[in-house]
Amino acid sequence: MTAPAVYTVTGSNSAGSVDAPFTIEVQAQIVPPTTLTYLDDDPVYTVGLPIVDNMPQSTGGEIFEFSISPPLPTGLGFDTQTGVISGTPSAILAQTLFTVIGSNSAGSVTAQIVIMVGSIRGW
Repeated sequence: MTAPAVYTVTGSNSAGSVDAPFTIEVQAQIVPPTTLTYLDDDPVYTVGLPIVDNMPQSTGGEIFEFSISPPLPTGLGFDTQTGVISGTPSAILAQTLFTVIGSNSAGSVTAQIVIMVGSIRGW
């Protein structure tokens, strides 16, 4: 990668000369992400107890944006820039499949995670 630089080409003949400036910049090639997984893809959480942040792992190009569907249960949060799932669940949730999409300008990849939230007193 290089910063933009201005170069000048000069053309001349017996009648005179003319300058033509132009800019060249070399940018990194963006490649699509190829895989996306979570450290725990089948977590069981407990109402009222903070969870250990569930971090995504990916290969290929860097992921710049994440989304999740359906929305997480009350108390859990999802960071759309990092894909991290965190928080303290506050409601029971039957085993539910969530789809996470990670993307950059070259493409996207999906991961599935099954989350269940129970209570200390039983499921």
